[in-house]
Amino acid sequence: SLSGIAQKNFMNILEKVVLKVLEDQQNIRLIRELLQTLYTSLCTLVQRVGKSVLVGNINMWVYRMETILHWQQQL
Repeated sequence: SLSGIAQKNFMNILEKVVLKVLEDQQNIRLIRELLQTLYTSLCTLVQRVGKSVLVGNINMWVYRMETILHWQQQL
């Protein structure tokens, strides 16, 4: 239920965290688990798009999920 700007900022923060973890090679498992939990939650919300509170376009949510999968692959 975050606004579009808040969602964008959240994803930017996550990206910076992933890049830092990749750079330092520390806490990889922890961040991978965090991303998996986030991905699972988003899957649930996207599948029930008519029954949940998703702010923004469904295509943007799918793009964000793809981004999270990409980060997981990098880790």
